[in-house]
Amino acid sequence: MKKINILFALAAALVAVNAVAQGYTRIQFNFAPQVMEIKDVVLESGENAQVGWEGAQLSTPGFGLGIIKGIAISENNPLFLELGGNLTFLHKKGEDSSNESYSYGSYSRTYTMKYNFFNISIPVNLAYRINVADAFSIQPFAGLNMKVNILGKAQYDYNVKYSTKYGSDSDSGSYDLDFFAKTKVDDNYEQYFFGESDDHKANRFQLGLNIGCGFNIAKILYVGYTFQPDLVKYSNAAYYDYDGHDEIEKTYKVKTRSNVITVGINF
Repeated sequence: MKKINILFALAAALVAVNAVAQGYTRIQFNFAPQVMEIKDVVLESGENAQVGWEGAQLSTPGFGLGIIKGIAISENNPLFLELGGNLTFLHKKGEDSSNESYSYGSYSRTYTMKYNFFNISIPVNLAYRINVADAFSIQPFAGLNMKVNILGKAQYDYNVKYSTKYGSDSDSGSYDLDFFAKTKVDDNYEQYFFGESDDHKANRFQLGLNIGCGFNIAKILYVGYTFQPDLVKYSNAAYYDYDGHDEIEKTYKVKTRSNVITVGINF
């Protein structure tokens, strides 16, 4: 009899835990473009610089898959702790060209650029579900986003042509740059994507925010938007320019943010 009572007590405890822990699991597809932006440009002297690089952006389309587990943390209110993971791949291809003519000849160049990124992110959010109707609810949320950058590479292909009254010539080639490891640009020079010193190595880990809102339709379909500004910079970088007499080093921070559209299935 004592054993039966213990079994009943355990069963009752499991039912109570399940009632509190009941929630949802969501499998989701994310359209997650990322923006890299140059911020806080500073001259070698330490003064703030007002230069054309300030505010320059690289916008990279991205997509990925994720899973979210929502755990109810209140018996009386529809408040959930969301935990999960997202895999995101980003790719961009672009082309830049210019043509210049002079009294003694002409010059043209074409660059083709390819960027590839891959990251894993772990969101930790608090979400509150507002039931509007039996088959429709609104779910605002906010929290932290912990991102691990796995891959960051760029490939440049170039083609240069020039001609003068003495003849014409051309040059073409390709080189790769890594955001996290030094790669050889030529026989005597290695660098990261953003510069040659270890200070220009991109961060593997970035802490950011999740701020957004989702909509549950017919209880099974989920559509949402998340704004993800990263609190930790992606990298430092350096750019060298000339003022007409001397070389000037300009340093700046590279910051990232994402605007994520999510479509998922609730279980």
